[in-house]
Amino acid sequence: MPYFISSLLFLKMFIAHLNLIADIFDTKFSKFYMPLIGLFLLLLTLNSIYYTQFFVYSFNEWLVADWLINYSGGLVRRGLSGELIFILSNFLNISVLDFLFFFLSFLQVLFFICIFYLLIKKNINFWLFLIFASPSFLSFYLFDPSIIARKEILIYLSYFGWLMVLRKKSRVDLKLSIFFSILAIFITMLHEIFLFYSVIFYLVTIILFDKQPFSINPSILVPLSSFITVISLMSVPTNFNSYEICKKIIDYDVDPSVCIGGILSWPAGGVIEGFFHNFSIYNYWTPFGFFILLILPLIPFFLFSLSNNILTNRSFYQKIFFIITQFLFILPLFLVATDWGRWVNIQSILLGLTILFFLQKKSKIEQRYTEFTFNEKLIGYGVPLSLLAFMSSWNLKHCCRDGNFLFEFNGLFGSLISIIS
Repeated sequence: MPYFISSLLFLKMFIAHLNLIADIFDTKFSKFYMPLIGLFLLLLTLNSIYYTQFFVYSFNEWLVADWLINYSGGLVRRGLSGELIFILSNFLNISVLDFLFFFLSFLQVLFFICIFYLLIKKNINFWLFLIFASPSFLSFYLFDPSIIARKEILIYLSYFGWLMVLRKKSRVDLKLSIFFSILAIFITMLHEIFLFYSVIFYLVTIILFDKQPFSINPSILVPLSSFITVISLMSVPTNFNSYEICKKIIDYDVDPSVCIGGILSWPAGGVIEGFFHNFSIYNYWTPFGFFILLILPLIPFFLFSLSNNILTNRSFYQKIFFIITQFLFILPLFLVATDWGRWVNIQSILLGLTILFFLQKKSKIEQRYTEFTFNEKLIGYGVPLSLLAFMSSWNLKHCCRDGNFLFEFNGLFGSLISIIS
């Protein structure tokens, strides 16, 4: 019991110091946060348009091939996107590549607009600004442009839409849940990755409407419909016929190189094959690398949540339920695929969207200005600058894990230099 009380006192003191640090640093720098984030989002937008154009017209074997997987070889996972793109490009009388460029650029720009919308007239303190400085959050688009315009953009936009329609609700509406369940089926047929993150649609309602963990409401239909879709696709007796899929892609004047060295030639064609391929590159450093990979990117989210008591003062058990359940749902991805950094990035962005959604407006925040001692200023300026320097010193690769870590230590500055050069 004394140990528990001591822990609570330490936590309370730690939170007080976090608030003090933000108060001190914000008195000088809060006016720069929104302009810097706005400039950052503009840079991300231009960077995404540039790399979308580059990847599409250079026939990138991961981006282009993944979007153009089709049903010419049978009913296969991810095949709906290719069929729809072929139909729409024919209807609009433009080439498949032109359609891909405009469509994917639109999705990326829309996503950054959604981020900006969530920030309008919201209180931004240092701990939120630190999240934007995290290499696992939006900066990932600069560090590893190969994730630009991948199919997870559909997860972000659908989750943003879910948050927006929930904000004026007093409970989860059945008709709304059915609509997003149908959307979940559609997105899952574009990419089965939606299943592993779909539980957040349910988890956020536990927080928003202050429900007990494990309580059931209609939002559970969203992950359930995605799960049923994946099981149905796996039960279809159709092999992933890369030859037939590629043949149709090439018929639409796409270079045959998209079929070489990318998703259509990946050695692991199914869940079991993926597991054995992933397991074959494990070594004794893998568990340690996995632990660091999960913990390090969460540091800014943890600090922000503590200092701001985020998620509308909900109970500790609700927050733990949110985090653990989401982790258990994405855990299979780490077992069957090597894109570990990508999985962490998706999780970080979904956490970021959740935090921005619950962020309080400026009018509800009491601004505190007071005199600080020299030691307080030393901590108040030293800790934030040290954390920003630390966040700028490393970055995360989306893949391809070969038993080693996925961290690099060139950071934001190194990435900006490489873009300029």
